[in-house]
Amino acid sequence: MKKTLFVTFLRGTHQNDTKHLKSLLFTLILCYSPLFYANAQTGCPVAHSTKAISNLQFKEEKCPTFIEIECNEVENIGTESFSGCTSLKSVSMPNAITISNGAFYECHNLENVSFPNVKSVGGWAFEDCRRLESVIFPNATTIKHSTFSGCAGLKSVSMPNAITIDTMAFEYCTSLGYVTFPNVTTIGFRAFMDCSSLKSATFPQVKWIENCAFDRCDNLESVSFPNVLEIGGGAFSHCYSLVSVSFPNAKNISRGMSVFSHCRRLESVSFPMATSTGWFTFSGCSSLKSVSFPNADTIGISSFRDCRSLESVSFPSAKRIEINAFGNCKSLKSVTFGATPPSLGDGPKEIFVFSYLDGADGVSKDNNDIAQNITLYVPKGSLEAYKKWATDNNLEFKAIVEQ
Repeated sequence: MKKTLFVTFLRGTHQNDTKHLKSLLFTLILCYSPLFYANAQTGCPVAHSTKAISNLQFKEEKCPTFIEIECNEVENIGTESFSGCTSLKSVSMPNAITISNGAFYECHNLENVSFPNVKSVGGWAFEDCRRLESVIFPNATTIKHSTFSGCAGLKSVSMPNAITIDTMAFEYCTSLGYVTFPNVTTIGFRAFMDCSSLKSATFPQVKWIENCAFDRCDNLESVSFPNVLEIGGGAFSHCYSLVSVSFPNAKNISRGMSVFSHCRRLESVSFPMATSTGWFTFSGCSSLKSVSFPNADTIGISSFRDCRSLESVSFPSAKRIEINAFGNCKSLKSVTFGATPPSLGDGPKEIFVFSYLDGADGVSKDNNDIAQNITLYVPKGSLEAYKKWATDNNLEFKAIVEQ
C-alpha cells in the first residue's frame, strides 16, 4: 500500500517542483508511517515478547531516534546494546535482571532509568551518562568497574543490597553528595575518586577499602566505617574537608602509602587496633594535633611528616621508628613510648626521626631540631634504658620523664 501511494505520488509531481516535492514527502512520511513516528519518540525497539537485547544491537549508527524506551518483557540487556544513543532520555525495563558491560555507555542525555529487579550491573554500563541524576536499583548486588564513572549529574544512589563496589565505579561523579551502602563489604580502587561534592560516606559493613577509593573528595566531611580491617594507599588522600576519622577495627593501614596525606583540616584520628602507621600516612595533615596508636609496633617512613600542628603522640607498643617519621613536626612537645626503646630503622645512628627537612630533597639538617623541644614520657623502670638509647642515637630531648 505504501509503495503504491509513493509511486502514484511521484507520477503526479512535476519533476522540477522540488519545494512541492519535499512538502509532499514529509506529509507522506508523517501520515502514512505512524508506527515509525511513534517509535521515534517512545516505545520498545524490539518485539513485545523479546527477553534479551543482543550485544551491540542498537549501538551508535544503529541507534534509532528513541527518546523514551519502555520494554516490559526484556530480562537481559546485552553488551553495548544502546551505547552512544545520545537521543535517549528515559529507560524503563521493570523485568530486566542483567545489564551487561557498556549497555548505555555514553548516552549523554539519559536522565531517568528504572530497573527495579536488576541484580547485576556490568562494567561501564552507564559511564559518561552525564545527565543521569538518580539511580535506584533495590536488588542489585554487584556494581562493576566504571559502572557510573563520569556521571557528572548523578546526585543520589540507592542500592541497599549491593555487596561489592568495583574499580572506578563512581569516579568523577562530581554532583554526588551523600552515599550510604548498608551491605557493601569491599570498595574498589578509585571507586569514588574525584567525587568533588561528596560530603558524607556511610558503609557499616565494609571491611576492605582499596587504593585511592576516595582520593580528592575535597568536600568529604564525614565517614563511617566501623568494621574496616584494611585501608589501601591514598584511600582518603587530599580529602581537604575531613576533620575527624575513627576506624575502631582497622588493623592494617600499611598496605599502601599516603592513606590520609594532605588532609589539611584533619584534627583527630582514632585507630586503636592498627599495628602500623604505614608510609606517608598522615603526611601534610597540617591541622592534626594529637595521635594515639596503642597497638602500633611500627611508625612508618614519613608517617607524620609536615604535620606542623602536631603536639602530642603516644605509641606505647612501638618497636620501630622509620626515617623522617616526625619530620617537620615543629610543634611536637610530648612523645610517649613503651617499656622498651624502639629501634630507628635499618640505617646508621644518623637515621633522622625528629628533624626539620631541607627543601624538596628531604635531606635532614639535624636530628635534634625538634627533639630538643620534646618531653619523652616512658614507663617506670625504663629511664636508664631510654637515656642510653637517646645517647646511642644522638638524640637530645628536652627531658625524659618516667610516669
